[in-house]
Parts: sequence; structure tokens; C-alpha cells
Amino acid sequence: MGKKVEKNELVEEFFRRNDPKDIKSMGDMYVAWKEFFAPAFQNLLDAEMEAKLRIL
Repeated sequence: MGKKVEKNELVEEFFRRNDPKDIKSMGDMYVAWKEFFAPAFQNLLDAEMEAKLRIL
């Protein structure tokens, strides 16, 4: 399995990619988090689908 990432590392990486000055509302924060985590969630969904297809 992959390397365990500490919570602080995730927050630091998030703010390296997103300047806090650009976040003016909760909507901006939501969009930033969604863009940050979308690739990880997509990889999880892809892996789950692959695993289910192997069972069939």
C-alpha cells in the first residue's frame, strides 16, 4: 500500500497549491478542496472498479 501521509502534510500541500489570499468564501474553499482531492478519489474509484471486474 502507499505511504501514509500525515494530516499536516496534506494541509501544507493544499496551501502550496492554493494561495489563501485567493480563497474569499466557503465556495472558493470547496472548489479548491475538490480540485485537490479529485485525482485521489478518481484513483480510488478506478481501483475499486478494476477489482470488481476481476471478480467477474
